[in-house]
Amino acid sequence: MNTTWILAADGTRARIFEMMDGKNLHELDDLMNPHGRDQNRDINTDEDFRSHGGGTAAHKLAGHDYEPDVSPVQHEEIKFAKRIGEYLDKASLEHKFDDLCVIAPSEFMGRLRENMGQHAKQAIKEELVKDISWFSEAEVAKYVQQHMH
Repeated sequence: MNTTWILAADGTRARIFEMMDGKNLHELDDLMNPHGRDQNRDINTDEDFRSHGGGTAAHKLAGHDYEPDVSPVQHEEIKFAKRIGEYLDKASLEHKFDDLCVIAPSEFMGRLRENMGQHAKQAIKEELVKDISWFSEAEVAKYVQQHMH
């Protein structure tokens, strides 16, 4: 029996669905980013994650990870993508799924790719660029049926 997990995510919410042999999709988990709908001014931060010196890669400073020139909202989305990536990699290592389909808007898809471990990345069979994290379970099932190969 082939188990496929479908991740429907955006910067505020990540829903994990399971489908056995291409049938009967059901929701397993619903992860929330508590700062996902905040505005930059609403997030209280000490700014140790910011860099104003340029650069393109994440760096280490005084033992803290930080991203160059990212807003507080973007920083929270990166942390959320890391949390999702760790969740999926652990589940992959535990053989909870065989295949993975990732459905996310373009920018967040990139964040997921950057923060997903090798095990979860190897399980990805399909990526669909669309924000359906807010769809009902029935709407997600219909979307997956129509668009997943």
